[in-house]
Amino acid sequence: MMMSRESALPIGEVIAASTSQFTAQCIDVPRPDGISELPNPPPFGSFLRVGGVSAPTLLRPSKLQDDFDPFETVPEVLQTPGDDAAGVLYGVVFHAEIGALEAGRPLTAFGLDEESLRREQPQIFELLATRFSALLVAYAPDAENSALRPHLPPRPPRPHARVFTVTDAEVRRLTTRLDYLRPLLLGTAGSAASYPADELVAALLRTAWRAHGGDEAFLLRAGRELAGLLPTEYDRLRAIVNRILG
Repeated sequence: MMMSRESALPIGEVIAASTSQFTAQCIDVPRPDGISELPNPPPFGSFLRVGGVSAPTLLRPSKLQDDFDPFETVPEVLQTPGDDAAGVLYGVVFHAEIGALEAGRPLTAFGLDEESLRREQPQIFELLATRFSALLVAYAPDAENSALRPHLPPRPPRPHARVFTVTDAEVRRLTTRLDYLRPLLLGTAGSAASYPADELVAALLRTAWRAHGGDEAFLLRAGRELAGLLPTEYDRLRAIVNRILG
């Protein structure tokens, strides 16, 4: 699968992770004036990809020779087979924040617009950071040909793993099945913090609908899935559908 230029460049780096979610810090973009541009977080409800690779198992020689060096790099590498080989993890953005780089140092208002603040207090932007959190919804042993598992991965992303946006093709692949709508709607997706479940599902499906080229068949399939999950909550179902269409 060919990656677009956008998805080939990382947008963030994992700074915290658990079985069901991760938090990442956006990578600053340098400006011509040498001051880092404070990046915007990825959109609420968008899909992200983490290229975390499980630790390899090294194949050592079956018989140790007298001159065998235990510190020598072993050229043969075997990836752990089966579900343990969670090479690519996928998440949905449910939270983002822009604030102080260091906890305990709250921001102070200066009464200036951003450009004026850059001219008069450029060092301020070196003390800011953009962070975002995503709920894990699927994984695959690799990003190309392996079967997608639409459930939690066997282990969380590794610290400092790079986070990428995804292509429309990846979104279509991720929304072939919509199994993860149930835990997202029920608020049981594993987030330690609360999130607006209906808004998140609507934003996710808007993103997917665009990736499907506005295909009415996808919208009908998503609607049937929602109706099955909310059989007695007609008002809630209608509100979510209206948000998708809006």
